[in-house]
Amino acid sequence: MPNKKEYTQAFLKNIETTTVPAGDELAFFWFNIRDTGGLRLTENGYFCLVEDIKLENWEIDIREQKVTQRFLLDLDRFMNCPYYVQRGRWPKVILFSEQTYFWLVLHNQDFERFLNANKISS
Repeated sequence: MPNKKEYTQAFLKNIETTTVPAGDELAFFWFNIRDTGGLRLTENGYFCLVEDIKLENWEIDIREQKVTQRFLLDLDRFMNCPYYVQRGRWPKVILFSEQTYFWLVLHNQDFERFLNANKISS
């Protein structure tokens, strides 16, 4: 599994129009810039991947899921692919990994069950 720096370098190589501030690449793409932090994307990072690089992505509706700090921390700790959390009236998680999306579908798109399974296997 690639780490955050490897993902960042790959994104930077494939950008066509987005301007990323030099020296602030991690802060541009990642919500948590620590090396050990998760792969949650910032809004800038998300729009860069979708609109500029045109990466394929999959959406999971999380209206039934309570978006608490615990939920966000668990995502940060156990998601192994870049993802974006869209909050608001129709919250959803947008994934950039077909394999992770597939595993979520097997868990009936229930993030709580999916994350609990990952906690047990870790």
